[in-house]
Amino acid sequence: MRLDDDPCRFLPSLREVLPAYEASVGSDGTLEWHGWHYRDERDDVLHYWPNEAVTVRPSPMSEAVIWVYWDQDILCQATASELCHKDGSYRPYWFPYPRLGE
Repeated sequence: MRLDDDPCRFLPSLREVLPAYEASVGSDGTLEWHGWHYRDERDDVLHYWPNEAVTVRPSPMSEAVIWVYWDQDILCQATASELCHKDGSYRPYWFPYPRLGE
């Protein structure tokens, strides 16, 4: 799957219905969540929020993508580099984890 296929990317209000989880940004600007290491590859925004408590909303399409919020404001879209393919696509949810909401 490609990130361009995720409807939450184009309709940000859809993210409000996604489950929210608490997380903490590491001192190196990496957010470790559910065993993956998420970074904002585009602007490296998380680097400016070390050791800060944030809220995470996972993408319903891929476990490789999360949206990071601080104080109810969006900080960035972060991706797990471990789940990135060479062609720029990301792994969708994988067994035994169904898509969110199923």
